[in-house]
This record gives sequence, C-alpha cells and structure tokens, in this order.
Amino acid sequence: MNLKNALQLPVLKISRLLTDQEIAERKQISSVSVIEVPVGKFIRPGEFVLSTGMNVGQNRALLARFVKEIAEAGASALGVAIGPYTKRVPKQVIRVANRLKLPLIELPWELRFS
Repeated sequence: MNLKNALQLPVLKISRLLTDQEIAERKQISSVSVIEVPVGKFIRPGEFVLSTGMNVGQNRALLARFVKEIAEAGASALGVAIGPYTKRVPKQVIRVANRLKLPLIELPWELRFS
C-alpha cells in the first residue's frame, strides 16, 4: 500500500501530513512498527514508524536526529503523536524530514498504535 492511500484510511484521516505531499505520494508501506529511541537496527526499509517522541520530542535537536535516523533506516514514513512527550513538531524538524524525503505525519494523542 502506498502512503497516500494509507492516509485516506478512516483511522488516519485525523492525521496531518507535515511534509511535502509529493514525498508521500511515492512512498510504499510494507509494515508498521512502533518505536522510541534508540532507533538502532529496529526498523526495516518500508516501515511506517509510529512514535510518541518520548525522550526526544521536547528537544528540537534530538527530534531532528531521531527523524534522520528513521530516514537512514529506510522507513517509508514517521508518524509522531502530539501529546505529553511531543507538544508540537518544530519547523526545523519538518525541514529536516523534507530534505531527507521522509514523510512526517502528525498524529493525535488519542490514536491507538495497536
């Protein structure tokens, strides 16, 4: 399934794509995973990664590095739940995701990851 179609699913309609639309249109999803830090070798290429941003979400530099590690692992997208750990995604982090061609998606805290 491609990311553009996934974002049209009822469960993801409440999400918001933060990065450029054309990046999302080309991404294929092979699986979904939930991860915090460290990223290490826990992500396979093509995964749609979900995260609360725990331990990185309140620090722009750490969140940007997290985005970079997710992109370098070959993930197809990163969804970040906006809530107690990540209050918002700074524009600097969105620019990093755009530069790395990693779709970055804002998810409401209430969205279950199961």
